[in-house]
Amino acid sequence: MDDRAEETLKMLDHWCKLLDCTIMAPFHPSRAGVQREDAGYSPLFGNHVRQALSVGELQPGKKRGEPSTVPAGVYKFAVQKWNNGPQSKSIKLKYDSGAMTEYVGPDLEEPGA
Repeated sequence: MDDRAEETLKMLDHWCKLLDCTIMAPFHPSRAGVQREDAGYSPLFGNHVRQALSVGELQPGKKRGEPSTVPAGVYKFAVQKWNNGPQSKSIKLKYDSGAMTEYVGPDLEEPGA
């Protein structure tokens, strides 16, 4: 897997340089990666790229026997990695009338936090 990941990332780097552009490629992590908040596959996917962003729904549920404060349909948009940029920044988003907008509401205690 590491060889394929490396070749894919080299090809994308080549096209970025050739076209003087940024390429954003969606990537779905493995189930284990979702829980760990990483790609879940080859470490090269997280180590080689210059910026890694994630979007995931905050799952309503119970924490320590108490109801969750997370309403359905709220998402977390997070910076997983950004070379020379701020790390671990995130915002909450909510799907509203066909668009993702910033979630404005009470502070949320994320499941598992």
